[in-house]
Amino acid sequence: MVQYFVTSDEEKEGCEFLIPVIEGYLDENGALDKHGRAYLYNQISMLQRGAEDYEGSLTAVTEALRLNPDEHAYWYNISIIYEDLGRIYDASDAAMNSIKEQTPDVDHLAHAIEIFTKAGRTDDASSAKERLKRMDPARAAHVSRATVRRGDG
Repeated sequence: MVQYFVTSDEEKEGCEFLIPVIEGYLDENGALDKHGRAYLYNQISMLQRGAEDYEGSLTAVTEALRLNPDEHAYWYNISIIYEDLGRIYDASDAAMNSIKEQTPDVDHLAHAIEIFTKAGRTDDASSAKERLKRMDPARAAHVSRATVRRGDG
């Protein structure tokens, strides 16, 4: 259901309708393990970010990461939220965590390149570009062109 509200750009309505439902599941002691609870906090965060409640979104994804710090998608999400808040250095640290796995998601790599470039972390940006080139050369070329066009690279 969260994806419906996100893809239909109705996150504010999603917050009103779904967050109480999700919180009900979170309040049921013992009903979910920590990974399940982390997933639900991340869902709340996605709705709040789309509704431009960046502080609430940050709080929810921070809880998701506390419960499951090994989930790279949560690091990616918090990086985006930090970027929304203008916290580029925090965003770049989180982006680094999002691409630590052997074969990271190409979206995570593309985001990391952009954030590293904004943060002046040129070595990290170059390294991420090389990894992306090996995984998806067309996407790497697109990211390189986009950062040059914006003046980031």
